[in-house]
Amino acid sequence: ILLILGRDGSGKSSLVSNLVKEYEKEVLIFPFFTNVDDNHSLINLINSYIEMIKIRFKEPYEYINNLEEVIKLFYQSISQIKEKCLIIIDDFYYINGEYENEKYSWIKEDEIPNNVRIVISTSSGDDVEHLEAESYLWRCIGVTHRMIKKYLDGYLEKINQKVSQDFYQMLLDELVNKCLNKSITYLKTYLDYVFFNDRYDAKIINELS
Repeated sequence: ILLILGRDGSGKSSLVSNLVKEYEKEVLIFPFFTNVDDNHSLINLINSYIEMIKIRFKEPYEYINNLEEVIKLFYQSISQIKEKCLIIIDDFYYINGEYENEKYSWIKEDEIPNNVRIVISTSSGDDVEHLEAESYLWRCIGVTHRMIKKYLDGYLEKINQKVSQDFYQMLLDELVNKCLNKSITYLKTYLDYVFFNDRYDAKIINELS
């Protein structure tokens, strides 16, 4: 089990996406991506994995509405998989509903076949004590104030822009406010947004003229 912890926007989903891209040609991947706007229950999640596996083996499947039964079938199903396999649960903290308090206890390291790896990303504030003891742990801490300043300096040099000290400090303050503890991808996207849309064009033109 690989457990990826971090605050919202710290780069967990980017890391998961990169794992998929890196290994999609080498291993069998069953991904499940959640978000805040979806209503995902634990039973729906586990049923989704079983359904993906059954489709892979061209077997019929009917939705199971009992947690104990669906967990049992999940482990039976992954035992059918003979090739290397990644089962990915991104943003697990958005799982909610009747069995929300049991959403980690169903994952049992000793029942996972040797050829199967489970990758879970979730919030640092989620209750993952059960999994931490059985998992490899990766913490996404996001960018720090010092990293933001260093990235801003490199970014301005790359696009060959010179700005006044006042404008530089204003921009740095905004980046710290918006991007602190977020991922480096978020920081880059925000800088692109600042420099290549109408919101800052007038200020930038005045500073550079």
